[in-house]
Amino acid sequence: MKRLLIVLTLLLLSSSLALTQDITRLGGLGPKALGMGGAFTAVADDGSALYYNLGGLTKTESGFVQSASDIGILRLNSRPAENFLGFSANSSPEFLPILSPLETRVERLTDKLVFGVGFYTTPISTITSAIAFQLTDTLSVGLGIDAGDIDVRSRTDFQVGKKMFDGTSLKLKIRGSGVGYRLGILWEPTDKFAWGLGYSSPMQMKFVGSAKLTILNFTALSDNFRVNYSLPGRINTGIAVRLKKWLFAFDVNYYDYSSSNTIAKFNPSILPTIPIRTTWKNSYSFHFGGERKVGRWSLRGGWGHQTPAIPRNDLNIFFRTNGDTWHASFGLGYESRSNWSLDLAYLYGESSRRAEWWEGIKPGWRNSETHTVSFGITRRF
Repeated sequence: MKRLLIVLTLLLLSSSLALTQDITRLGGLGPKALGMGGAFTAVADDGSALYYNLGGLTKTESGFVQSASDIGILRLNSRPAENFLGFSANSSPEFLPILSPLETRVERLTDKLVFGVGFYTTPISTITSAIAFQLTDTLSVGLGIDAGDIDVRSRTDFQVGKKMFDGTSLKLKIRGSGVGYRLGILWEPTDKFAWGLGYSSPMQMKFVGSAKLTILNFTALSDNFRVNYSLPGRINTGIAVRLKKWLFAFDVNYYDYSSSNTIAKFNPSILPTIPIRTTWKNSYSFHFGGERKVGRWSLRGGWGHQTPAIPRNDLNIFFRTNGDTWHASFGLGYESRSNWSLDLAYLYGESSRRAEWWEGIKPGWRNSETHTVSFGITRRF
């Protein structure tokens, strides 16, 4: 029975770690970037530069403070195949509220040197401290350190076909922290064209957690564990083109899962170290956005698509979605005469697929929808 708990914990753990790898921040980080569909690497002119491209920090004349937040509703659906026996998510829709803050402070130290610090969630809670240096009038570079922390709590109910067994579930609590670094380059040869490049290193995370198997409201088994794990790195590049009052931007992101495919150390309290392996593959995302200036107002829109990292034949029975993801967004911005600016954006995203019985041990249909409203205020000095 104890071995069963370990197996189930490994499966649910790998699923939870997959959720922590959602460093893409579907559609963007911050209301301006989200309004442009996440195409922001070559724009990077507000606090979101700490996430997209540190070289963009040099765009500030003296400094600024930005406070923003995303309020999202994640709607999850999972419809198992008939006569399926095992652990499964509920077949009825689940609505999960998500609050994601963005707080940044950027200060110009010299004519060439800028310092920035920010706190945001991806959903990993991250503090980034960075410096950016303007090498020439057209070229800037940046270097930053990331400190991440995450707290995951999962519950998976036991199901036979469409019948749920109340009080029978597997609960997982896990807390982790880690450190990484990031780089950025911004090249603006003319007022009409810009190219940007960003790199975020894999983040080495150390997790501690507990698992509890409950049967008919009675605790059957429980255990504590420790895990060392590496979250994937990201390379993003993009261009931005300005045509009078129009701005068009295009980004491509590459997510490297090569360092994430082995969880090197799983240490349950009752057994020696157990190495476990995932089979996620490298993935890509594409983002296109635009902005139109109308006086002090800015109208924005964007679109994006991301390929899945979890292959169709992965044998994890807890994954609820494993398909291509797309999103569309629009936004609005206003700049006052007193150096204040307001930004607002809305995003809709969707991911769905059907897993056939020969693809794994949890056949059925899986779908997720995301509705996100992002708003922020910026004060420039």
